[in-house]
Amino acid sequence: MTREELREYVEELESQGEIPYYVYSNLIDCIDTLEQEPVLDKIRTEIETIIGEHNLDDYDFCSGLICARKIIDKYKAESEK
Repeated sequence: MTREELREYVEELESQGEIPYYVYSNLIDCIDTLEQEPVLDKIRTEIETIIGEHNLDDYDFCSGLICARKIIDKYKAESEK
Protein backbone atom coordinates (compact mmCIF):
# COMPACT_ATOMS: atom_id res chain seq x y z
CA MET A 1 0.00 0.00 0.00
CA THR A 2 1.39 3.38 -0.98
CA ARG A 3 1.19 6.45 1.25
CA GLU A 4 -1.39 7.88 -1.11
CA GLU A 5 -3.54 4.75 -0.84
CA LEU A 6 -3.15 4.79 2.94
CA ARG A 7 -4.23 8.43 3.08
CA GLU A 8 -7.32 7.65 0.95
CA TYR A 9 -8.16 4.66 3.15
CA VAL A 10 -7.87 6.71 6.35
CA GLU A 11 -9.98 9.49 4.82
CA GLU A 12 -12.61 6.95 3.81
CA LEU A 13 -12.70 5.45 7.32
CA GLU A 14 -13.17 8.90 8.84
CA SER A 15 -15.89 9.90 6.38
CA GLN A 16 -17.81 6.70 7.18
CA GLY A 17 -17.53 7.34 10.92
CA GLU A 18 -15.36 4.25 11.46
CA ILE A 19 -12.70 6.20 13.33
CA PRO A 20 -12.97 9.34 15.48
CA TYR A 21 -11.63 12.60 14.13
CA TYR A 22 -8.68 12.74 16.57
CA VAL A 23 -7.49 9.33 15.35
CA TYR A 24 -7.93 10.43 11.74
CA SER A 25 -6.00 13.64 12.44
CA ASN A 26 -3.11 11.78 14.08
CA LEU A 27 -2.91 9.25 11.27
CA ILE A 28 -2.85 12.00 8.63
CA ASP A 29 -0.06 13.75 10.57
CA CYS A 30 1.92 10.50 10.63
CA ILE A 31 1.44 9.99 6.90
CA ASP A 32 2.59 13.57 6.27
CA THR A 33 5.71 12.93 8.35
CA LEU A 34 6.50 9.83 6.31
CA GLU A 35 6.17 11.87 3.14
CA GLN A 36 8.64 14.48 4.41
CA GLU A 37 11.49 12.12 5.29
CA PRO A 38 12.72 11.55 1.72
CA VAL A 39 12.96 15.33 1.36
CA LEU A 40 15.66 15.35 4.05
CA ASP A 41 17.59 12.75 2.07
CA LYS A 42 17.34 14.88 -1.08
CA ILE A 43 18.53 18.00 0.76
CA ARG A 44 21.44 16.08 2.30
CA THR A 45 22.47 14.71 -1.10
CA GLU A 46 22.38 18.17 -2.63
CA ILE A 47 24.50 19.56 0.22
CA GLU A 48 27.01 16.74 -0.29
CA THR A 49 27.20 17.59 -4.00
CA ILE A 50 27.83 21.27 -3.28
CA ILE A 51 30.51 20.46 -0.69
CA GLY A 52 32.23 18.18 -3.21
CA GLU A 53 32.26 20.93 -5.84
CA HIS A 54 34.06 23.45 -3.61
CA ASN A 55 37.63 23.30 -2.43
CA LEU A 56 38.75 23.65 1.16
CA ASP A 57 39.70 27.31 0.55
CA ASP A 58 35.96 28.03 0.78
CA TYR A 59 36.10 27.07 4.46
CA ASP A 60 33.27 29.31 5.69
CA PHE A 61 30.96 28.21 2.90
CA CYS A 62 31.68 24.50 3.38
CA SER A 63 31.59 24.66 7.17
CA GLY A 64 28.08 26.13 6.98
CA LEU A 65 26.97 23.31 4.72
CA ILE A 66 28.59 20.71 6.97
CA CYS A 67 26.70 22.23 9.90
CA ALA A 68 23.44 22.04 7.92
CA ARG A 69 24.14 18.39 7.08
CA LYS A 70 24.68 17.58 10.77
CA ILE A 71 21.39 19.26 11.72
CA ILE A 72 19.51 17.28 9.05
CA ASP A 73 21.12 14.04 10.25
CA LYS A 74 20.17 14.85 13.86
CA TYR A 75 16.50 15.43 13.08
CA LYS A 76 16.33 12.48 10.72
CA ALA A 77 17.70 10.20 13.46
CA GLU A 78 15.16 11.58 15.93
CA SER A 79 12.30 10.97 13.50
CA GLU A 80 13.37 7.34 13.01
CA LYS A 81 13.09 6.50 16.72
